[in-house]
Amino acid sequence: MATLKFVPLQHASSPNSPASSFAGFTLLLPAVSIGNVGQLALEALTLTYALDKVGYIHDPDVLPVCGADALAQSEADQCGSLTIALEVFASAQRKVVIVQQRSPVVRAARGAFCERVLRWAAEQRVQHVMLLSSSRSYLRSDAQLQGSQLRYLTTANSASAASALIEAAEKLGIVAWGSDVDTANATMEEADIESVRMAQVLARRISSGGITNALLATYAGTVGKPAPADEAKTRGAGTGVSVVSTGGMSSSAAPAAASAASSSSATPAPAASAPAAAAQYPFSLFALIAFSSEGANTTDGLAMAAAADAVLAAAQGSQPHKGTWSTPLSWEHLFGPPADSSLYL
Repeated sequence: MATLKFVPLQHASSPNSPASSFAGFTLLLPAVSIGNVGQLALEALTLTYALDKVGYIHDPDVLPVCGADALAQSEADQCGSLTIALEVFASAQRKVVIVQQRSPVVRAARGAFCERVLRWAAEQRVQHVMLLSSSRSYLRSDAQLQGSQLRYLTTANSASAASALIEAAEKLGIVAWGSDVDTANATMEEADIESVRMAQVLARRISSGGITNALLATYAGTVGKPAPADEAKTRGAGTGVSVVSTGGMSSSAAPAAASAASSSSATPAPAASAPAAAAQYPFSLFALIAFSSEGANTTDGLAMAAAADAVLAAAQGSQPHKGTWSTPLSWEHLFGPPADSSLYL
């Protein structure tokens, strides 16, 4: 059975590093998605917050990758540590832990990977999990072309615990995913506008969003899943998946949501009772999603970093970052080194 293993760094012993666990921290994760916006945002946050690298994560369903230090800020720093697929950065002072992901998850294993990540977060006793993701900008409706190009998404069983994050996002002008979908095309026969809106929301799932759909569906469907020791007793009890909802999502969308969840996850999670849910996942799940296209996405990354920082500050009762964002040297060469000028002489 595949397992997720956290390997702490032995030398991560600065006063800023967490002593043993991430209890009470906010965990930030990227989705390897269109434009890599979440990954870029986390690079800016890691450097600006001056987080320590505290370990690595090994998971067999994440494609292996190895390269030069992606966070080096000068040429002199480029002989530093290697960059691999999953790296962990944290700060005890800021109560933040970031898992930076450099390569995608095997598509057929997304559901299993998401369950392992959520279980690890529960073991670490984090308070919130924030996913930074993106979706194809050409799928926007006319109404979505103006205003903030960020959206938030949470689940019905997480909305209460994530209320501070939702409130902070809405103060920034970030609305719930799907809440601004145009319903003007609803016919007279389709009198239930909410049902029409829900159908449109589900039809506009997060496209090219990496693990976003699977993570939300896994959280919504397995909240309440019994502890591993009791799984055998309830196996086969059902395969219903709870609706993945935004602020106004109604339970009438459950069948379509279950279909969307099962297409995002290799194996739908068993249904279970609500009391056990809190015991397994004692944290909220909150996603920030940027409309994006492939290209030079550093601006998108900084916009998401600023939004995530503001939401994080509101959740922690602190002040958001003011000033410029620190970025790595690699951002200057996203499209390779400049052409040799002698070619044109």
